[in-house]
Amino acid sequence: MSVTRALPRVTYVLAERHEALWLRLKALVDQVAATAHRHPAKPASAATRAVAEAILAESRVFLPRAAREKLPVAAPDWGGLLTQLGQALALLEAYEAQNTGYDRASGARMWRGTESEFPVRRLAPNIVIKHPKIGLSREIDYEKELGKRITAVKHQEYDRGFMDGQRAARLKRLRAGLVDPDEKEDLIAPPKIYPRVHVFD
Repeated sequence: MSVTRALPRVTYVLAERHEALWLRLKALVDQVAATAHRHPAKPASAATRAVAEAILAESRVFLPRAAREKLPVAAPDWGGLLTQLGQALALLEAYEAQNTGYDRASGARMWRGTESEFPVRRLAPNIVIKHPKIGLSREIDYEKELGKRITAVKHQEYDRGFMDGQRAARLKRLRAGLVDPDEKEDLIAPPKIYPRVHVFD
């Protein structure tokens, strides 16, 4: 049986664990590299070695069973620690390469899970969303619609001016005493406006 077939099958939970571990390991590699390039033979700090051992132990899950060893011990110096972490990062990337593929429909790299496929989120995929095309029954003539609205506003202004003119005329007749007592109530009440038919071109 080949080593590749012994890899754990991808599930959504395992993929999330892999991506979180990759980010932690990559950050530690960058941190250790900053010191290892200047002082490769100097002893690494106890705190850094403790974090490295925890990450290396967790990364064993993504190794083939034949390649798994006992709990790893972090290298004592910065140069050796960087080499150790770099190898672990390479193994994680190899696991990802063997269990992912590019999906042309979504435009993203996807995990090939046991039940479904899902994007590699650490790569910040720009998923392409295809919206259905909705055909319009007719094209809208915006100039024509705007002309109709302007015409309607003009008619409203005309009606308002007509009512104001009638009201002013009634008040003038009342003040001049040119109205019979029986007609006062009709003049005080607002005039009746009958609907008119507006013709639009």
